[in-house]
Amino acid sequence: GGQLGTRVLFIRDEGYDPYSSDDLFVSFALGASYLPLVLGPVSVGLTAEYDVGQRTDKARGQKSFLVLHRVAVGAQARFALGNWFAAFVQAAPAAQYAGASLDDGGMDRFLVADDWSWALDTSGGLAARVAKIGDSAEPAAGFWLFAEGGYSFAGELDMTFAPEEDEDDPRQYGSVALPSFSPSGGMMRLGAQVTF
Repeated sequence: GGQLGTRVLFIRDEGYDPYSSDDLFVSFALGASYLPLVLGPVSVGLTAEYDVGQRTDKARGQKSFLVLHRVAVGAQARFALGNWFAAFVQAAPAAQYAGASLDDGGMDRFLVADDWSWALDTSGGLAARVAKIGDSAEPAAGFWLFAEGGYSFAGELDMTFAPEEDEDDPRQYGSVALPSFSPSGGMMRLGAQVTF
């Protein structure tokens, strides 16, 4: 099946403050699942997801920008609750990339930083089927709305900024270090899913 939705992460780490005036980080989420092992009402298999989101704020008086990309592949177990409802749990290890920039008005180039880190989402949720195509017991396709919550663990991201490279400018510049941060915290997802 395929999924489309929104992932909301609550980041309490102080290192996130230069990029956001609150603790929220909202991402666009695109996912897929394949659950080939069926044991009565329980289906077990793989899930994959790609998320991307961004925030802007001010850090040390300079405009800041942060984008986070996340790619996850994990395991999911889904429990049928009759023909119209289902519960699910999943664990999804991930790789995530952070890219950030600072707009220093005294320079003709942005200060940029980027880093990779690991992540792990552990979550559970409920889904409700809102439409189907075909037989009620075994429809050819089902259309679902789902809500999911859990916790996202993540490694730290090093935010050391330096001017963008410019082949026409041979001058050497130093770096600006903002606090590293871990995009860990409570997580929720809301979205729609189609199953086949």
